[in-house]
Amino acid sequence: MLFSQLHISLLEAMEKTTFENASWQRLQAVIEHSRIQSVSAFTRHIGINKPENLYQIRRGNNGISKELAKTICGCFPEISMGWLLTGEGSMILGEERQKEERQERAPDLIIKVIIESV
Repeated sequence: MLFSQLHISLLEAMEKTTFENASWQRLQAVIEHSRIQSVSAFTRHIGINKPENLYQIRRGNNGISKELAKTICGCFPEISMGWLLTGEGSMILGEERQKEERQERAPDLIIKVIIESV
C-alpha cells in the first residue's frame, strides 16, 4: 500500500513538473518574442514589480495565472491568451482575432485603470 501511494505521488509530481515546465516554456517564448533581454526587464515592462513571480513559474512552483496572462496580453495584444494559459493553438493571433481579444479584455483593462488611479 505504501509503495502504491509513493508511486502515485511521484506520478503526480512528474505531471505537475511537466505542466509547470510547459508554462515556463510558453512564458519564455513570449519574452523572446518581446525581444526584452531579461526576465527582470520583462516584468518591469509589463508592470509587475516582483520578477520573483515569474521565477516561481520558472522553478515549477506556479503556473501562469489568468491575471498574469491578461497583463501580458494587454502589453502584447498579438499573443493569444488561450495559448498562453493552455498551450493550445498558436502563440500569435491573426489580426481579426487580435481585435476580438482586445474587445473581450477591454472591460477588465478599464476596471484596472480605474482602480490604479484611485
